[in-house]
Amino acid sequence: MKFLVVEDTEDSRVLLVDQLKTQGHIVESAVNGVEALEKARISPPDIIISDILMPEMDGFELCRQVKADPRLKKIPFIFYSATYTDHSDEELALALGGVRFLIKPLEPDVFMASIQEVIAALPAGDPNLSQAPQKDAYELEKMHLHSVGRKLDIKTRELEQKRLALKQSEDKFRHLVESVQDYYFFYIHDAKGVFTYLSPSIENVLGYKPEECLVHYSEYLTDNPVNQQVTRHTELCISGEEQPPYECEIVAKDGTLHWLEVKESAVFDLNGDISHVEGIAHDITERKQTETNLRRAQKMEALGKLVGGIAHDYNNMLGIILGYAELLEEKLEDQPELARYVHQIRHAGNLGGKLTRKLLSFSRHNNSGAQRLDLNVLLQDAQHMLQKTLTTRIRLVLDLADDLWMTWLDSGDFENAIVNMSINAMQAIEGSGQLVIQTRNHVINETDARKQQLKAGDYVRLTLTDTGAGMDDATKDKIFDPFFTSKGKLGTGLGLSQVYGFVRNCGGAIEVNSRLGDGTQMTLYFPRYSGSESDEEIEQINNRVELHGKETILLVDDEIALLDLAYDMLSQQGYRVLRAENGKKALEVLETESVDLLLSDVIMPGMDGYQLAAIVQEKYPVIKIQLLSGYSGDVNINVVDDVLRNNLIHKPYSSQTLYKRIRDLLDG
Repeated sequence: MKFLVVEDTEDSRVLLVDQLKTQGHIVESAVNGVEALEKARISPPDIIISDILMPEMDGFELCRQVKADPRLKKIPFIFYSATYTDHSDEELALALGGVRFLIKPLEPDVFMASIQEVIAALPAGDPNLSQAPQKDAYELEKMHLHSVGRKLDIKTRELEQKRLALKQSEDKFRHLVESVQDYYFFYIHDAKGVFTYLSPSIENVLGYKPEECLVHYSEYLTDNPVNQQVTRHTELCISGEEQPPYECEIVAKDGTLHWLEVKESAVFDLNGDISHVEGIAHDITERKQTETNLRRAQKMEALGKLVGGIAHDYNNMLGIILGYAELLEEKLEDQPELARYVHQIRHAGNLGGKLTRKLLSFSRHNNSGAQRLDLNVLLQDAQHMLQKTLTTRIRLVLDLADDLWMTWLDSGDFENAIVNMSINAMQAIEGSGQLVIQTRNHVINETDARKQQLKAGDYVRLTLTDTGAGMDDATKDKIFDPFFTSKGKLGTGLGLSQVYGFVRNCGGAIEVNSRLGDGTQMTLYFPRYSGSESDEEIEQINNRVELHGKETILLVDDEIALLDLAYDMLSQQGYRVLRAENGKKALEVLETESVDLLLSDVIMPGMDGYQLAAIVQEKYPVIKIQLLSGYSGDVNINVVDDVLRNNLIHKPYSSQTLYKRIRDLLDG
């Protein structure tokens, strides 16, 4: 059969057409009565299915026109409407000549059953003759107007409800947009890039009020390579291409830099022209800072391992040089000229040892000189020295908190760190200026702790703020790298790397805030000391102790020259000395020999000193153990107790240090 479907709503029209075509029928469609009447007169259908309320000509008028046309009046006319007021609608539809009055929505099988009834009646006679009572034209017109009026009232109420629902939705969205406070703001700009709307939350993110920002977005971009791509991104967005989120750097009202992650989408009008661009900006400054800190920590960790490996071998060589120089100097007491040469060798070797200790200060994880300290006391004691270092052109201001918490750190390392940072501040200040050193108690929450790679808890915060030239981002990212210096030949590049290592070794963190022309602020966080004064140990050194002995000592070192050196040194002190080149051979010696003290290197192939010590502690608990290393890192430190780890002797060492430690252990 050939159907003509008349429906102004596209979704309903497509659904009816598809349902009928599925049953094998031929289907034409129209969006209103005028179009339907024109198509019916050109090519009459077998059945017409029409909605009622439509623009230009409604379904009732269409039915009246069809029934008035001699060529069309016998075509079955089915009304299918969603706007049903009362029984009078159906009465009018049948009075006009309709054969069915169906109410949307109907299940597909019910709808098709009604259609089949109409189709089945076609051969039996004239299905177009309605069984409804005949009414005159005036009465039909009256019913028509009354029905359409009611339907328009219903449509009007529906539209009003939709308008109210839309307004409520817009109000909810606006409330959502305006309630976002800390990290997001929304905006709209036209095709030229001029803002036409900014959500109030921009003030919490960037400090600007919305009315202050209704200019071109490029006014707020910093001049860096990242932001050079923003304009191109917006151009592609306006052209209709879907663009992924991008990042840009914005200068806030207070001059600080904020990183934003931005997602934009273009909105087009009915003609396909650009209407405006909608965007949402997310402040990701904290995330970027966390990423920067993580990269810096990873880089420093890698540098620490590299330097540690080099230092291990270098310290072994220095140990050999210094050890034999010391033995040689003792033999040349009656030859002062030769003894002077040896003394110069020892002096140069000691300088090399100091250089290595500087390198290791940012990679070593032990803090053997630590004690309970009040930073305020240290700063007050060092104030005069610091002022002399800064010279009279720079004013030193101490802003010290009352009741400052105690810390656990090495006072010498702390003083070195303060001096290093003060000298850097002085060299960054041209002419007169100021350096403020501030201390405060500070509690770090979980969020900030993750950003700084710290544990949440109580910290002592030390801040140094200068009025110097400041740094750009490239310099700021490198200042803690060993050997990096901005002072040319005047700098070694080790000062701030030592500061970084010292702070991290104490379990703290350091952050740097600086901009060119605006000075530098360095903030150090030290964990609060949670012990008591009774936990502190003060070692009393008895210089009159006898350093000779007759006990048996087992030496273990994979560096043969060092093994021979230690053998000569200890043999001269009267000890019985056994030697082993690695951990496995040392265990073989212990199976047959009675040993009082094990003296072992840490870094060895196969079995390191920590692993060897753990086995000896378990199998031979009476044997005393002393470990030595040019650099130990974190290799198997979990297999021994803290005493062994904290009492590690670092190479190169003097003979007196070794003799004293051996006697302390054997006499302990």
